[in-house]
Amino acid sequence: MKNKMFDKVIREAKYIDSGEHLRIALSYELNFEPSDSKKCFVYNDNMKKKSPVYKAARKLYDKGYTEYYIYGKYADRWKDNLDKINKDRREIQLVVHNKGAMDMSLDIAATIQANPEENIFVLTDYEYVSWLIKNFLSDILAGKRNVRVDDWLKFRKGYEFIYQGKDAIVVAGLKKCYGGFLNNLYSYDSFGDFYYEKIFNGRDFEQIWSEIRHEVDIKEKENIKKIK
Repeated sequence: MKNKMFDKVIREAKYIDSGEHLRIALSYELNFEPSDSKKCFVYNDNMKKKSPVYKAARKLYDKGYTEYYIYGKYADRWKDNLDKINKDRREIQLVVHNKGAMDMSLDIAATIQANPEENIFVLTDYEYVSWLIKNFLSDILAGKRNVRVDDWLKFRKGYEFIYQGKDAIVVAGLKKCYGGFLNNLYSYDSFGDFYYEKIFNGRDFEQIWSEIRHEVDIKEKENIKKIK
């Protein structure tokens, strides 16, 4: 016997509004109606059939979206479809990322902080992504999480630091994340994967970052005082 409630969640999008300018559509079959926006973040990790992915990409394109930030296992398929759909060579921005749900949440937070009045649409077939954004985005923007937006922007560019007297680095790239001590670097599929690995003398990045950032904040304040 079918579970009608479960069936409805699979086939029809569940919409979550997070703030005035952010709408999240959760649909396991990528069956949704886009909001009025020009910028979308897509996380496609479950729907592997080609037809629903094409139809979803087509729907966003026809709605007039010009910026696409794609994450998940099937992100490359979105790129292929949008390249085919964009026959009139409309000027669009297309960025394909790794599969990190945490990475995507931090990218959305950085986008909102840079343009707080801009409408953003998020489409995902992965329930954890919608849960993560709904529950933690406001805390990230308020600086209440271990990784703040300004931290994330540093990690995207590559950030070197010293931990227990050793040179270390984290680089949150689009396809891979690299981190660890400089003489012993590790590669991960996403920043989220790197974040919880105990590669810093038995501790993970989540545990050590608040300590490092506190030291950096103190030094920056001291430097500001010297300049004044």
